[in-house]
Amino acid sequence: MLAWLSTALLATLLAACRGSDDEDKPDRRSQAERAGIGELRSAPGATVFVANLSFSLRNYGDLTAIAYSIEPRAGTWSKPLAVSVDKSWLDRRGAYQSGSARLELPVFGLYAAHANGVKLRASFRDGSQHDFRATVSTAPYAGRPSCMPGPTSVPRAVPNGRPAWTSCWSRTA
Repeated sequence: MLAWLSTALLATLLAACRGSDDEDKPDRRSQAERAGIGELRSAPGATVFVANLSFSLRNYGDLTAIAYSIEPRAGTWSKPLAVSVDKSWLDRRGAYQSGSARLELPVFGLYAAHANGVKLRASFRDGSQHDFRATVSTAPYAGRPSCMPGPTSVPRAVPNGRPAWTSCWSRTA
């Protein structure tokens, strides 16, 4: 009986000590790990080439920048579009909603009628980063594209024989 009582007392004391030790330990996770980035949502923007992405973010105060790139569409010669915005730009736009702890970011350069792969990176004051992905599906383009007279560009030759770049100005009629 005495052995059982001493074991129960020891277990109670150890459980009590463990709780106070956890509270005294500093959180050694990076700001990116504490960010709580999640619940990504997408809403259509002003055109099919723009979408409004929003995601949850618990520590907006530690954020320094958000960057994203649009993955090139298969079968095209395009290169990924890459954009980076710093926190001051987000502040001026009122992009962070503290009540819902959500950050809204306009993403432009999307392909119409396509499931666009978007790679995002959140950077924080301690130098840590959080990478995440989104897929943004867009509607077909409803305008009538046409090329306008503009500067003529001569593509430079590349080893595979395809042009490195071309230019065309487009407009909707």
